[in-house]
Amino acid sequence: MKQNIFFIGALLFTVSCTQESVPTVTAAVETEPCLALEGEDAADDPAIWLDPANPDQSLIFGSNKKLGLEVYNLEGVRLAHYPTGKLNNVDVALNVQFGDAQHDIVAASNRDFDRIDVWVIDPATHALTLVSDTAMRTQLTGVYGFCLWNDTLNKTTFAFVNNKGGEV
Repeated sequence: MKQNIFFIGALLFTVSCTQESVPTVTAAVETEPCLALEGEDAADDPAIWLDPANPDQSLIFGSNKKLGLEVYNLEGVRLAHYPTGKLNNVDVALNVQFGDAQHDIVAASNRDFDRIDVWVIDPATHALTLVSDTAMRTQLTGVYGFCLWNDTLNKTTFAFVNNKGGEV
């Protein structure tokens, strides 16, 4: 029954949206183009880290499908580039336990090495430290999609990665 209600709601929404009623959305800010060869489209999946002490200093992470991780400020200015390989999807997780301390992290699927790259975010300097290595390789060939999930109840962080064939 719930599926039918959703379908009817979606159908009504679709029918009620005419060309005149669809709003135009424009960007208030854009990031600088990511590093790539002339004419290549390498910018992909973004993730945002909110600086809890100073929200104006929050960071935007973007995967560079050709060269690595791009880091931007909220005005879209590139602050750093981490050339670890062809990254596809990127995500952020907060308060991840590493040893005796908790850290905010950014992680991404690395297509060059079929692994997950993980960086710790320094809250004071906003510098990233790569904490993963080749031991973080997956058992998949051609990693692609990626996301993180914090199970706050059990204080555990999970990473999910898949390949283009749908294996997870």
